[in-house]
Amino acid sequence: MKENFKGSSMSWGKWGEIFLVLAGFVAIYIWIVDHAGGPLFKDELLYMKAALFPGKYAFIINRYFHIYMMMPFFKMAGGALQGVKVFWGFVVCLTVVLVYVNARLLSRSVPVGLLAVVLFASQSLIFFYPGVVWTDYTVMLLSAIALLIYLLLPLSARYRKLMLIGLGMLFYFLYRTKETGFPLLILLVGLGFLSGEKFDWKSALYSAVWVFAGGAAGIVLMMLADQAVLGDALFAWRLETIRENLRFNITSQVDKNFAFNYYQIFADRLDVFTVGLFYLVSFFTVGKTQSNFIKVVWLFPLATIVFLVLTLLRGPGVIVDRYLIPILPYYCVLAAQNFRLEEEYSKKKYLAAVGVVISALALVYVSRILVVRVSLRYGIDKWDEVSYFSAFVYPIVFSVWVGLLLFFRRQNVLVWAISLSVVLMMSYPPLLTNWERLTTRWAAENSMRRFYPLAVYQNQISYSSDMKMFVSNSLPQYDPSKPDYGMLDGDAANVSTLFSLFFGQMSSPEQFIRGEPEAYVDQYDQVDYAFLTPEDWRYLPPEVSARIEGMYDVQTDPQGVVVFVRRK
Repeated sequence: MKENFKGSSMSWGKWGEIFLVLAGFVAIYIWIVDHAGGPLFKDELLYMKAALFPGKYAFIINRYFHIYMMMPFFKMAGGALQGVKVFWGFVVCLTVVLVYVNARLLSRSVPVGLLAVVLFASQSLIFFYPGVVWTDYTVMLLSAIALLIYLLLPLSARYRKLMLIGLGMLFYFLYRTKETGFPLLILLVGLGFLSGEKFDWKSALYSAVWVFAGGAAGIVLMMLADQAVLGDALFAWRLETIRENLRFNITSQVDKNFAFNYYQIFADRLDVFTVGLFYLVSFFTVGKTQSNFIKVVWLFPLATIVFLVLTLLRGPGVIVDRYLIPILPYYCVLAAQNFRLEEEYSKKKYLAAVGVVISALALVYVSRILVVRVSLRYGIDKWDEVSYFSAFVYPIVFSVWVGLLLFFRRQNVLVWAISLSVVLMMSYPPLLTNWERLTTRWAAENSMRRFYPLAVYQNQISYSSDMKMFVSNSLPQYDPSKPDYGMLDGDAANVSTLFSLFFGQMSSPEQFIRGEPEAYVDQYDQVDYAFLTPEDWRYLPPEVSARIEGMYDVQTDPQGVVVFVRRK
């Protein structure tokens, strides 16, 4: 097996490359944390609350590794809202490093490793909601770590047992993160090819014993964590816990009127379509020449999609594109393998190839200026950069690449340069979108909008166990047609979670009332605080507003969208 990676461990291990990778990780991490957002969706709020205020939530026992991972980041950042940025940045940046290292190990090529990172950076499923701590990101990271361990297995017989134990631990951690980690078990098939091209049952069973030992070690570690955090080492193993979890995941209600094919996501998202296409082609251009041990890696994305489809047997349910996040590092690592050169060429040819790439990118950049800027000058405002590249450049360069693939069976340095230019141009629109998403801090602004009333009046709110707060249903709410997230949106339980995360105080849903202005009129004297809108305030009968002003301080925020009522 070692010949499949000939020269890879020593060349990759050069101190200069290691230093640059680590320096890149630190630099990207610092920048991305500064530009990350925060919580936007209901399920992540639950995980954040469980990390900040640990408790026994039986219906999400297979989310607790993700929850425990967040806890040290929350403590380090001094709170949940900043902690999610630090956590999300760590998970994504470490995955970037792993994408580079895994692609580098497979190809023995620095450019291929860098291209895999570029493809990963173009994925909107990763960067569209920066700072949102979905469990899918943690599954993605663990899956990328598992790939690294898998690729290193043939390189060191001395440490193989330890690596197999580590792989088994990861499998269990994946189970305690999200069920979408199960398809990674397909890698166990490759253990039968560790000793040669013919499947060896004896070798496979021997390796599986150490993997199961690692799984047992993972169980023990999670039991210790459950004991330390929850005070119950057997929490995840109690029958009532397991029944509640199964009831939630299997028999919970689904929308029977909403169903479509997971593969449609590839057609709807050019960034996923691009890496998915190159991943598929890479098997026929590169994968077929690899050992059976390496070929197994190509099966993981397919196994994931089959698993996701099987989970719909309980009903059509909702197809969620973010469930594909764990396979994206594999897509990018394998897609980049299309662009490795198996032959050595002269420096002159390499320089010429680089010149072709630079010239092609420069040509497209100039065409952007001519089409977009000149058309704007003459009053044609139909094009922007993203739409121009997506609608005009992408189909042309994609057709060029297909033509090269059909015409040239053997890739020379010129074909390689043209193909590389093509994939870079195909990746440009989503790269630009992701860059703008981060630099404009879109997610951060919309996340803080949810907490806006609390943020404006945080110095005037004192939490106590008997505190009561009224929140009007009329506060600006989430509108799916706009990049706009509602202020203190959701039911009383969700408002309680938002309050708890913002102030770092464990509140209960019973302390919050959601309702219309009419409901506030009936119970205004029973609450300590209230958030209304100016329209709500004007709706109140004059005698009621007069009594309120006698008992409460009434203020309007600087934006004029929230009226804050506080007991004197």
